[in-house]
Amino acid sequence: MEKREKTINDRHYQLLLPPVRPAMALCTQVAALLGPALGSLGSQADGEGWGRFSSAIRAVDPSKVDALFMEAVRISLLCHDGKRIVEEKEFNQHFDTFRSDVYPVCLWALWECVRDFFPDSIAFSQLLKRAMVEGFAEGLQFPSPKDGR
Repeated sequence: MEKREKTINDRHYQLLLPPVRPAMALCTQVAALLGPALGSLGSQADGEGWGRFSSAIRAVDPSKVDALFMEAVRISLLCHDGKRIVEEKEFNQHFDTFRSDVYPVCLWALWECVRDFFPDSIAFSQLLKRAMVEGFAEGLQFPSPKDGR
């Protein structure tokens, strides 16, 4: 299996690319969950794409996103400086100390698990990054199970 590495907040993370079958299953879940939101972007020529994206992303179930993150961590055998942080106990211990890493690391693990299934992955990741940056700049609020939204 191919090893991929990334430094986040001066900490070095590694993962192993999962076998095709579990990665394919994860990719299908990502497409089913995020496909409608990404599809809402459509053509940006009409200037309404980000508003449609904002509305569509609000419909995404946060517990399903959390499950995708944890599945990506599990199947990729995520490590920090050679120490696995796959099981819930290890995950909690590590990220309890480095909370600012948790979302960037989980997003990276998920992306690495599915990106090779997208033929134009660079354009896809740039589109998603732009959507998220502009959405946050416009005050986009994501639903949270804690606040009942």
